[in-house]
Amino acid sequence: MVRVCFGDDQPWDNHDDITRHARRAKQADGPMAALLQDLKDRDMLKSTIVIVGGEFGFRAVEKPVHPHDLHTRVLHLPGLKHTRLTYRCSGRDFRLAGVAGSLVRDVIF
Repeated sequence: MVRVCFGDDQPWDNHDDITRHARRAKQADGPMAALLQDLKDRDMLKSTIVIVGGEFGFRAVEKPVHPHDLHTRVLHLPGLKHTRLTYRCSGRDFRLAGVAGSLVRDVIF
């Protein structure tokens, strides 16, 4: 899993001026294109899931999905069962998709 960041700054968490997102997205275009090209050159693109997302909007118009359910679906695509990725820490169970995540099949096809 790779996360693209802009240093210590949180430029994407900006709700008062959404036009700033367009500028940041343009800054991310080059690095994202380079990542995709590198994966393609190494013959890894066909076996890699690349997700680009954000937190735009307050409510889903239809079929709202919790982020844990989305993560569960992403893990399911290459055949990983999210419940098998459970680990215990400080007396609590944790999972990559959250312990409340459930498999929603019509999110990503």
